[in-house]
Amino acid sequence: MRNHHFLFLAATLTITACSGDKDGDTTDTDTDVVADTDTDTDTDTDTDTDTDTDTDTDTDTDTDTDTDTDVTGTTGDTGTAVVIDFDISGTAIIFSVQQPAAGLCVTALDPDPALAGKPSVEIAGGTIDKTGAYTITGINVKPVSGILIRVDDCKGGPDFVMPTVTPIPAVMYAAADAKNPVVGMTSFSIDNTYVDGMNLSLAAVGSATTDVSVDGMLMGIVTDATFTPVSGGTVAASSGTPEIYYQDTDMADGLFSTAGVANTETDAFAGGVYLIPAAPVDGYTAAAPGLTYVTQIAGSSPGTAFFLPMVAQ
Repeated sequence: MRNHHFLFLAATLTITACSGDKDGDTTDTDTDVVADTDTDTDTDTDTDTDTDTDTDTDTDTDTDTDTDTDVTGTTGDTGTAVVIDFDISGTAIIFSVQQPAAGLCVTALDPDPALAGKPSVEIAGGTIDKTGAYTITGINVKPVSGILIRVDDCKGGPDFVMPTVTPIPAVMYAAADAKNPVVGMTSFSIDNTYVDGMNLSLAAVGSATTDVSVDGMLMGIVTDATFTPVSGGTVAASSGTPEIYYQDTDMADGLFSTAGVANTETDAFAGGVYLIPAAPVDGYTAAAPGLTYVTQIAGSSPGTAFFLPMVAQ
C-alpha cells in the first residue's frame, strides 16, 4: 500500500463542458459614390451655377455565429476558453486480499453536486483488466471537491463487491490536459466476503449498524509518511462521536475486538485498518505517536464504502 496518491481532498463531497468555437468572418462592404458637377459661367455679369450631388452608400453586414458544445474550464485573462480533456489511469485492488480487481468496472464521479445535496454525477468510465490496470478517458470536468473513482460490479455481471469510492484530490489534476494525464492512481474495492466478516464482527461488539452494505461506511488505513501502516493509531471526527472500530488479525473473536472487548487503536499487522459505519459528513483526522495528520472532510453514503487513507505529513 505504498502509493503516494492516497491523499484526499480538503473539502468533500457536475461541470462545464467545452467545445470548438465557430466564429464566422465579418463582411464589410462600403460603397461610396460621389458625383460632383460644377458649371461656372462668368461674363461682365457674373453668373455662378453650382450643382453638387453626393451619394454615399455604406452597407455593413456582420454575421457572427458562435456554437459552444464541449466543456470549458476557467477562462484566462484573455477570455479564451480552456478545453478540459484528460485521462486518469491507475490500478484497482481488492483490499482484503491485495489482488487486482480484474473484470470489474471503474467510473469517475463528480462529487460537487453533493455540496447542494444532490447525487454525484458520472463523468466517464471503463473496465479493469486482468492486471488491475484501468484508464478512464474523456474526463471533461475539474471538480473543486476532487474526483471519486468508483469500483463496482459491471452492469449485468455477478454481485461480487460492494461499490467502493477512492478520492483523487483536485491538486492531482489541476494541470492535467490531453498531453498531461493523471497517472499512477490506486483505487480500492471491498469484496462481499469481507463485508460479511465486517457485519459479523460489528454484531459482536454491539454496533448499531447491522449491515454496512446497506448503511454505507467510511474506512481506510492509518500510515506513516512512507505509507506504511502503523500500530497505535486512532481516528476521530471533528464535531461528532461516531462509532469507530479498528481491525486486528484474529477473526476468531471478531475483526474489531479482542476477547470480546472492542479494539481501541490500529494494528500495523492488520494493515492499520479503521472503520466507521454510516459515517456522517464531518472532518476526520488521525493520531499516532510522533506523527502528524491533516483533517479531511468526508462521509459515507448508503450502500457505498468510502475509502479514506490517513497518511502522516
